[in-house]
This record gives sequence, structure tokens and C-alpha cells, in this order.
Amino acid sequence: FGGSVTTLRLSGLDGRIAEINEGAVRLAGEAIAASGRRFVLVASIGPPGEMLDPYGDLSADEARDSFACQAHLLKEAGVDEFTRETLTGLEKALLCVGPVKQIADGLPAFDSMAFKTSGRTM
Repeated sequence: FGGSVTTLRLSGLDGRIAEINEGAVRLAGEAIAASGRRFVLVASIGPPGEMLDPYGDLSADEARDSFACQAHLLKEAGVDEFTRETLTGLEKALLCVGPVKQIADGLPAFDSMAFKTSGRTM
């Protein structure tokens, strides 16, 4: 969560996306190994951190590419499954689901969205 190009760009860390995502998977894997127990290493892909056009400056293509880039790095680093979480609208969710599903290539993936108390997405 928070390791996508678009989210890391907000902190000036987008140039370190591979280091951050691969490092997170490596550290989690080390913790799992040290525990001596069986765990599933789930990668969390969260919202892009920016509003989509026309409400913000993030294009649909850029959001899709950001989700795909992070999913690719996480899969290559060795995660067992994906969660796409806290997506605040159907459009963002659909932009995330497609590329992650393709990259996951059979790994389990599940989704969650954020809703207001009115029952509508944010």
C-alpha cells in the first residue's frame, strides 16, 4: 500500500519504486522465515494517491500503468497473492483490476473498496 509510482511521486520517491517494493517483499519474507510458521505473503496495492481526470491531473492510462508497474515488481519479488484495496470508486477499481489480474497470472487476488456511510463510493 503506497508503493505505486503515483503515490511515491508525492514524496519524490518514484525513482526508487523497485527498491521500495522489492525491499518490502524481501523484509516480509525474512520475517516469515524467521517465524518458523507458514504464512501467505499478500501484496497490497492501494489507491493511486491522486484524483483521476477530470477531477484531478491523473489520466486513466497513467493510473493503469502505475498499478501494472507495482504489480509486476511485487510478483517478480515473490508475493503469494494480491489485494487491491481502499479503491474509492468503480473507475479506479477497474483500472487496477485488469492489469493486476493479467500480471498475477493465476495468483489469487481480492479487492476492497472504500464507501461513505451513505453506501456510495467516495
